[in-house]
Amino acid sequence: FNTQGNYVHLSTITKA
Repeated sequence: FNTQGNYVHLSTITKA
């Protein structure tokens, strides 16, 4: 599981 990658994914959704 890539925690860092997941964080970036969630961050993108938040900014979207």
